Amino acid sequence: MALAAQEPITTFHVNVKLVSIFVNVTDKNGALVGGLTRDDFAIYEDGRPQQIAVFERQSELPLNITLAIDTSGSVRKDMSEEATAARHFAHAILRPQDQMSVIEFATTVRELTPFTNKVSVIDRGLGELRSDWATALYDAICLGSEKLGGKDGRKVLVLV
Repeated sequence: MALAAQEPITTFHVNVKLVSIFVNVTDKNGALVGGLTRDDFAIYEDGRPQQIAVFERQSELPLNITLAIDTSGSVRKDMSEEATAARHFAHAILRPQDQMSVIEFATTVRELTPFTNKVSVIDRGLGELRSDWATALYDAICLGSEKLGGKDGRKVLVLV
């Protein structure tokens, strides 16, 4: 039996002058911590401290949000409050560079609005909430995560 020829292994060595590290800092309750400076951070590589060459706030990065709303039988009585809270949330958080999609989940998962930064489209989608009996929570998480997967920028899945 003949031995197959082995392919040579190619190794690349690259010297990197700057590595970008994006972080979100939260307290023990999950609330964002603001007002941090370069002196509040330390970066190590292989146990050796590294210089922080650039320190800046990157809040201009696009924010992509999938808002998943439970419309199952157990929350039927609260759907109006859910829709109102979702509207307030969308109006308060969306900036021109951000996008939001809205899905509802009960027995099945249904997309009410694709990603958009137009609150009028989101409001219209929230007006289409329909209740059913079961709670397809895991399906909503899967669909919401799938849709966020292809987006650039920060990604957030909000479950109501």
